Amino acid sequence: MSYSKEFKIVVATIYGEADASSVRSWEVIAHSMRNRIGFGNWTQYSTIYGIATTTGYDAYTSKNIPYYEAMSQFNSGNISSLLKKVIDTVLPIYEGKVKDDTNGVVSYWSPEAQKQLHRDKPKLYTTAVPDWVKDNKKEIVKIAGTEKDDFQWLRFKRSKMFVTLRDNKGLPMDGVSVDIRFASGKKVPVLSNLKTNSKGQLPVFFARIEMGARFIVDGNYIKDKKGNNLKILPTGKDIVATIIVGTGNGFKSSLEKHETESENTQVRNDTVGINNTPKTNTASNLEEVTFNIKLVEGDTGKPLPNTPYYFEYKNNIKPHKTDSSGIESGIKADVSQSIGVYLDDDGGKKKSIYSMAFPVTGDLNGQTKVLKVPVVTLQLKFVDKSKKPIPNYQFKTVYRGRTSETKKANARGLATVKALAGQELKIIHVVANKFTRNIVTDGSTEWTFDTSKLIKDSSSSASSASNASFNNPSSAQKPNDTKPNTSSPVDKSNVIRNDKITQEGPTHEVKTDQAKITIKFLDEATDKPLSGLTYWTQSTKYGKNPATTGSDGTRGHTHDSDVGISIAVLVNENGKEVKKGTIVANSDKNGVAYVYKAKKPKHSNIKISFSRNTKSTVVTEKTKTILREIAEKYGAKELIITSSLRTPEEQASAMYDNIAGGKRISYRTPGEIVTQVCEKGIKMKLGREKTIQNMVSKILEYDKKGQRVSKHCVSFETYAKANIIDLGINSNGFNTYTKKERFQRICDEAERQGKISGFISPLRDKAEPAFHLEIPQ
Repeated sequence: MSYSKEFKIVVATIYGEADASSVRSWEVIAHSMRNRIGFGNWTQYSTIYGIATTTGYDAYTSKNIPYYEAMSQFNSGNISSLLKKVIDTVLPIYEGKVKDDTNGVVSYWSPEAQKQLHRDKPKLYTTAVPDWVKDNKKEIVKIAGTEKDDFQWLRFKRSKMFVTLRDNKGLPMDGVSVDIRFASGKKVPVLSNLKTNSKGQLPVFFARIEMGARFIVDGNYIKDKKGNNLKILPTGKDIVATIIVGTGNGFKSSLEKHETESENTQVRNDTVGINNTPKTNTASNLEEVTFNIKLVEGDTGKPLPNTPYYFEYKNNIKPHKTDSSGIESGIKADVSQSIGVYLDDDGGKKKSIYSMAFPVTGDLNGQTKVLKVPVVTLQLKFVDKSKKPIPNYQFKTVYRGRTSETKKANARGLATVKALAGQELKIIHVVANKFTRNIVTDGSTEWTFDTSKLIKDSSSSASSASNASFNNPSSAQKPNDTKPNTSSPVDKSNVIRNDKITQEGPTHEVKTDQAKITIKFLDEATDKPLSGLTYWTQSTKYGKNPATTGSDGTRGHTHDSDVGISIAVLVNENGKEVKKGTIVANSDKNGVAYVYKAKKPKHSNIKISFSRNTKSTVVTEKTKTILREIAEKYGAKELIITSSLRTPEEQASAMYDNIAGGKRISYRTPGEIVTQVCEKGIKMKLGREKTIQNMVSKILEYDKKGQRVSKHCVSFETYAKANIIDLGINSNGFNTYTKKERFQRICDEAERQGKISGFISPLRDKAEPAFHLEIPQ
């Protein structure tokens, strides 16, 4: 299974914080991250990733060894059973599928470890209990299942807020948009654009003591009787409040509230902020939504005005039509249902399906769903009864009610036209005065017309002279390479909202301009993920680009493309290029893999070995595959990697030992600066551990700038972007000039093809004892 970069970093941070602790402690740390979102000092954050990387989790800040180990396993694909257990524990919390059961934990510390550090390094760790733990706004939380772990869990004192809005007649204010702000007045992402339900109730939220909650309704602060911004001040107990809002000159309000003794008050379960994602918050109470549908051209984004289409909802298919602006307004649907849209030209039979299915969520209410219909590029081929191409063949097209001027095929009987998926394209054969027609499908690439059958089968009436039906094209017109139906609804992951003003009022257009395509290969012999296969994607827009599969059968990240682009998927089998299929970029398939089967590469049997003390887990399967390709061309049955990643800690330790022992090596600028840090630490008698820690910080500082102390000394994140390896001359038998020159020539070719991004040869650099390769991931 592939994971996002953000999720990997969150998991690695938790692994770095508590890899030797209980599963329950992993859960609590994950909850502590989610509990910070939009709360207390962290109101500006809306994701766990932002919390984990910028709010002081030590494993990420210091990049400790367990953190590096986890990232190394993610990048290599060799995930240990322990890390897999952490992944499985964290994932549902990361996705917001599990509610907080820690009673609001946001911080923690390790008492025994702190005591030991205070004893060992009193100057650095001046107290046995950190000052921030003594904050009287915090309180200790006892959590069963973590007693044997060295953690003390803390939360801020807070109130659970149950707020209802009523108008000056006492009636509930239904569907009102509310933003909640605190003293700074800054926007809180997870407490923005909240909607009241039919009872006027806001989703439940938490607020830290001494942080008064203010309320903005339709862009204006609710005022108290004195004209100040009304605020509800948390006390540490649950607060149930009703705000009476008047809408005369500005907003006026009165406040009715009472405190409850229990933190576990169960009035409503639509809690926001720490327990749910923002999307769920804003529409948690909706059962039915009203929205618009807009059809646009996939390549230009131009609206498709007055376009008939079929709308499938609850297993019923009914005709619909867009207006002059390409929009149909006021569509109503129940939340949790799915909707399919099919263009009119197939009569609602769904024979030309372009998957425009989507789920109905509360977020759709008051918005415009923009569906991009892909533009298909078709190659028309005209042949005679002997299957030979007819040069300069004359034809016209009838498309969307317009007849073109006479067109001509080229000398090979080929012509190219473009049309929207799902639309009928009619071809008029000028000389015969007959026509053929069919529906453009989103996977078609070529239509072949047998003109002998066209003439033979046609009647005298042009209006009935079609020998290609809507549903089953005859041999006279063959749509080739059509992709299978992929109409299952897929929830979208990336949404861009642009504010629009319509006659009905403000709305949002929901767009997914980019398709994120996952291509996965299975071994045709075993049906298991195929690792080490090189394949190509080819399109007129992006050209031809190679990729190599990893252990999960994918290349490890998506192919990003504009919606509507036709992309061919190619492999090389038995020395021949074979097309496995054609993908039309479609954002509805984001997160769903296009799966193909292929033969296992022959060169996969070439052995990739590692010399002693060389890290093997950081070298990816993609790197090994490219090395196998190079070895196959060279004629080697094995390549030995003599150097891979050297961690900043290892580099700093080696430099310290050399300098402390009187051996000072000459480096370029980054290395010289790190050397000076070392010499300063020794002079100030900071000790080996503290000096190396300072050296590591400086190495990482240069690494972020793209500068290295040595070629192999980079962070795990940098190494994951480009594997850096050495192939020793003696270890690999490159013991003659001829062998070195031949291997150099093969590597040069790989670099020209983009498979290698950096290459140093010992024939060109006499100080280099190995072939140095940098392989992008």
